[in-house]
Amino acid sequence: MLDRLSTLVLWLALAVAVGGTWTCWRAAAPEDAASAARLAAVDATRAAATPTLWILLVAAAMLFVAAGRLERRSPSRPADNVVVVGASQAARSASKPRVDGAPMVLAEVPPSLRRDRERAVRRVQLEAFLRDGADVIGFVDRLLAVAVEEGASDIHLEPDGRATLRLSGEIEELLQVPPEVLPKVVRRLKVLAKVPPHVRARPLDGRIAVATPRGRIDVRLATLPAQGGERATLRLAGAAARRSFDALGLEDAARARLEAVLDRPQGLVAVVGPTGSGKTTTLYAALEHLSERRGGPTLASLEDPVEIDLPFVAQTQVDREAGLTFADALRAVLRQNPDVLMIGEVRDEESAGIAVQAALSGHLVLTTLHAESAVAVAARLVDLGVEPFLVASALQAVVAQRLLPRLCSDCRRPVALSPADRSVLEGVGLDPSAVRPMDADGCPQCDYRGTRGQVAVFEILEPDADLRRDMTRKAPVHELAEAAVRRGHRPLDQEALTLAQRGEVSVPAALSIAAREGTR
Repeated sequence: MLDRLSTLVLWLALAVAVGGTWTCWRAAAPEDAASAARLAAVDATRAAATPTLWILLVAAAMLFVAAGRLERRSPSRPADNVVVVGASQAARSASKPRVDGAPMVLAEVPPSLRRDRERAVRRVQLEAFLRDGADVIGFVDRLLAVAVEEGASDIHLEPDGRATLRLSGEIEELLQVPPEVLPKVVRRLKVLAKVPPHVRARPLDGRIAVATPRGRIDVRLATLPAQGGERATLRLAGAAARRSFDALGLEDAARARLEAVLDRPQGLVAVVGPTGSGKTTTLYAALEHLSERRGGPTLASLEDPVEIDLPFVAQTQVDREAGLTFADALRAVLRQNPDVLMIGEVRDEESAGIAVQAALSGHLVLTTLHAESAVAVAARLVDLGVEPFLVASALQAVVAQRLLPRLCSDCRRPVALSPADRSVLEGVGLDPSAVRPMDADGCPQCDYRGTRGQVAVFEILEPDADLRRDMTRKAPVHELAEAAVRRGHRPLDQEALTLAQRGEVSVPAALSIAAREGTR
């Protein structure tokens, strides 16, 4: 308020000064030189304007000083692209939800339906921002707060207005955004992410910082033109995205094997798995291990985009608009001669060839790859144009991984195996009597979901001399898988069932991986 008032006073002072100057100029014109009356009017205006101008300037200065003191006393404001969610945001949104002008009251429900009640509360809170003029800023802030409260990994905004959350790998619908409001919501997200809000004909990527009571969360925005509008996806990655091997859930034996591979001076280590299986998190954990254990090697990464800032890694982001393509950036990074190079993804013939050559020329290269399984990585690299003998020589290890819902440790309990599960276990060569199935009904600690977060299932394949010979002769994937099992390798479905035996995941969840792996 003081800022606006002081600005108004300054404009008034400027208007008086300009008016007096204009009057004096008119009086000084040749045609007015002989007019004694006009000269007298000029003198009167000058006499009246001078003290008025000084009074206005002094008042403006005093207002500016008062505004500065109030500004220093007020709490610091976040940056334009930082969304604050927490106590203040909760208080703001708590005052919003009203139904027909009256505060919303929910009837008492059984405890087992508490999660549905809380979801209904959050839905009504969000819908309240969309009524009566659509408070888009408040809606976006509350949407991010709900995603943080729910523990979601992604927010999806569809062109038809559906807003969904990805929770423990599953999509759950949150609410329906009116079609006329959705473009405004996407535009607000673009402003926060510092990307051109008016651009709708091409994909855009940006980042938003969300400040929560538990720390800062980085949110990656990706928009995509689609039929009927734009599709926007927000991926939430907090401080947990920088993880150690302790937090990943690696078995002691598997962790020791992976650390031994990372201690090698050169070679290619590939992480495979579907989208959203935590491949990048595993690579970040490997980089963190290398920064602590290898005596300060030079670490560099090439990513598209950079998902999490790592202070101990020289990170480079691909920028095609500026002419920095993936292959050009990869060559430039290699000219910096890093000891360890992390490549976000090998996706084409050129990047695959450069990555393999770098792994053979004294660099430890970590990357992700889209392949059906660990043993299929060699065939995938050959499909990308790399010679089989080069793949066999460069490949040091393959980490295949999936994410499964972790059973809540507070409410899980033993259950009986169903006949269908027994038949699947027998089909993969396991004794059903050796499996102790667990399940969970839900409790307050897990928000009545029955699961609490996700657990990663890892398969680590280290090619030996015989397997390298099979890769060189381009043996089929099923032959490579059989040869690896004969040499004691444990495939991904076996690792998943081991988690089920320990009660960390349900048997149906583990068997879902076994069923997928068995179809290949």
